[in-house]
Amino acid sequence: MSVDFLEEKQLVFQCHVTSDPSTPPTVHWYKTEPYDDLVRDEPPYVNVTNEFLIITIDPKCSAECVKYLGEYRCVGDNKYSLDNQTITLHYVARPPPGEQDTGENYRVLIIVFE
Repeated sequence: MSVDFLEEKQLVFQCHVTSDPSTPPTVHWYKTEPYDDLVRDEPPYVNVTNEFLIITIDPKCSAECVKYLGEYRCVGDNKYSLDNQTITLHYVARPPPGEQDTGENYRVLIIVFE
């Protein structure tokens, strides 16, 4: 998936977990790089609500928001078993507004690995 970091965007990722009603599942999101930390709300750029991870791309947050790129892992657990999936957000540079494209493929990429 390609995303232009020069336009405001909201990326919504869902970690859908099903389980028997007698063992309700829990979902947690982790930022695996660099320390496998539990993802917490960092308004206005990162919001975690149950199974949803929402990352907002703001063009005014270029250097500061680089920390939100990288690999994220969602883990679903029902106390008897667990499963996980990862997504990876990558940045590929592109020329600033007003500069000529040199013919190379410049863009910001959001790559989702399942």
